[in-house]
Amino acid sequence: MTSNPRTALEDPKEFSSRSTLFFLLGVAILGVVAFVDWATWPEIQLRLCYLIPTLIVAWYVGAWAALPIAGIGSAVWLFIELQYNRPYEHPVIPFINATVLLTASIVFTLLVSAEARRKRQLAEEVAARKRAEAELLAINETLENRVQERTAAAESRAQELQRSEEALSRSTAVLTAILATMSEGVVVTDRSGRLRLVNPAAVSLLGIDLPKDVQMLLPSGVDLRLLPLIDGYRGAGSVIKQALAGGAIQAVELGRKKQASDTGPWLMVSTHRVQLGSGTDDGIAFVFTDVSASKETERAVSEAIEEEQQRIGQDLHDGLGQHLVCTAMAVSVLKDRFTENPEARPDLLNGIATMVDEAITHVRDIARGLFPASLEHQGLAATLKVLVDQVTRSTQIQCEIEAPAILVEPKIDVSFHLYRIAQEAVANAIRHNTPTRIIVRLEEHGSQLRLSVISVGKPVEAAPSAPSGRSGLGLAIMQHRARLIQGDLQHYTESQGDTVVECTVSHNPLAS
Repeated sequence: MTSNPRTALEDPKEFSSRSTLFFLLGVAILGVVAFVDWATWPEIQLRLCYLIPTLIVAWYVGAWAALPIAGIGSAVWLFIELQYNRPYEHPVIPFINATVLLTASIVFTLLVSAEARRKRQLAEEVAARKRAEAELLAINETLENRVQERTAAAESRAQELQRSEEALSRSTAVLTAILATMSEGVVVTDRSGRLRLVNPAAVSLLGIDLPKDVQMLLPSGVDLRLLPLIDGYRGAGSVIKQALAGGAIQAVELGRKKQASDTGPWLMVSTHRVQLGSGTDDGIAFVFTDVSASKETERAVSEAIEEEQQRIGQDLHDGLGQHLVCTAMAVSVLKDRFTENPEARPDLLNGIATMVDEAITHVRDIARGLFPASLEHQGLAATLKVLVDQVTRSTQIQCEIEAPAILVEPKIDVSFHLYRIAQEAVANAIRHNTPTRIIVRLEEHGSQLRLSVISVGKPVEAAPSAPSGRSGLGLAIMQHRARLIQGDLQHYTESQGDTVVECTVSHNPLAS
């Protein structure tokens, strides 16, 4: 059948193979009816049988094809009826009967064709409705699948966002904890210099007066500028201007505020570019480091060097200088005696030789105080042995060394700083304690070398009027020397009252 059955039944141009088959079937049935009508007795009336092919063609093909069958059938019936020569009361009766047959055929053809057309239209509507329902079901299924896909994608996105938020929350908590516990002050500003974030260290260092209930992150309504906070520091204006213009600043010293006392913090600042939020707006992170301790150590070391230089100068002036003056005077006296009496006694020459030897010894002692030559030739333990022997002879305090053989000899610079630490610790023990005995101990523990100076005895509490800065200065110098060799210096008092200065260095800075 064609794609449009209704058009095929009503339009003769659309005559499909199925229509042709039913049309030929109708013609064949008509022939059979005509043959039976011809072959049977005249008394048998087969007039209504001629409607059979007409109705079949009208139902399956259409009225336009059934009407010729109806006409042919009426004509065939009339022809056969006339062949019987049956007597009628009037000769027109057969023709009237044929006309009635034709009319009935036409009426039935139209009725059957209309009913068939209605059935087919109804079937088409039902089929179309089924197709529409199928299409709607397919669309509904497609929509449901898309809704499920979108729902699954939304759930996956929501889970991903939740994981991202959890990760961001953890990262924020970690960063907040880091900022809260940092000793460096961190201040984040926008490009105009307005504060966006400050950590507790920055609040303490810069003396920032935060509004109530404001933590590290400043809301947009708070308008605090960085420049007034560090105004008074050396070069603060140029530093902020350079940073806000995008320039990088690395470890620039600001010193102390001009109007502040010397007890205020000595600051060093570095800057870094940071991203503010998810937009393109960027800002600057200022990292302020309190370098007051290192500056105090530098000052203490400088003062110690100056004191050492003064001591050496005084030793040279009062000791070696006076000794050389006496030697020169003895040589002058010897010269005068030789002029008066060439056979003068040789004891004066022996005295001059003794004075020269003493001068040489004095020079060696001073040189040994600057850099012990035995460190390079005999090692750290032997040099410490010389130190304790000198302390015992000069102070009458029993000073001894405990130094078992070490497997790895330190580098010369490490040995020098350890020797100076021991020297300073012994001097502090003599100056500030009342030791009955001083023990210098050098031990090797695996990958570590440990130097301990133990003052056996009760520490002396300084009087209120007595200056205690020299004790703190000595400890600061020892800590400074320990940092130079990547060591760890500990100063503590044991339960029995012994004072211990202990420096531990790793074998990493040592040479085998």
